[in-house]
Formats: sequence, structure tokens, C-alpha cells
Amino acid sequence: MRKEIVGLNLNDACSLIIDFGDNGKLVLPTNTETVDWQWCLSEADSDPYQDYIIACFWEGEIEINDEKKA
Repeated sequence: MRKEIVGLNLNDACSLIIDFGDNGKLVLPTNTETVDWQWCLSEADSDPYQDYIIACFWEGEIEINDEKKA
């Protein structure tokens, strides 16, 4: 897909909202009971438990890598 990301936001339910340069939007929820949601954003294609910028490993919880903060 390789679309430019122009905005990242978290809502009250810890869902990640990604805004793309072409006015597209992607919402990654973390509070759906029937699905085990996991996602991460990273600079490299590697194990998200080893290297990530921001990730959701558990329902309703967001992990931010302090070493990657700008």
C-alpha cells in the first residue's frame, strides 16, 4: 500500500486512527470482544515484540516505545 501517513491518533477506547495523504482513514479498534486485535507500527519489518514505535498487544492497551519518541 505504501501510502503517506499524515496523522495518528488514539481515541478513548485505545483504537488507533491512521489518516493517509489521500484522505483515507484506517481505524484499528482494540475493544472488539470476538477478535483478538494486535497491531504495530515500526520502521523495519521485524518482530513487533522486539522493535516497534507504537503497538497494541492486548485489548485496550497501547505500548509506546520511549526510545522511538521524536
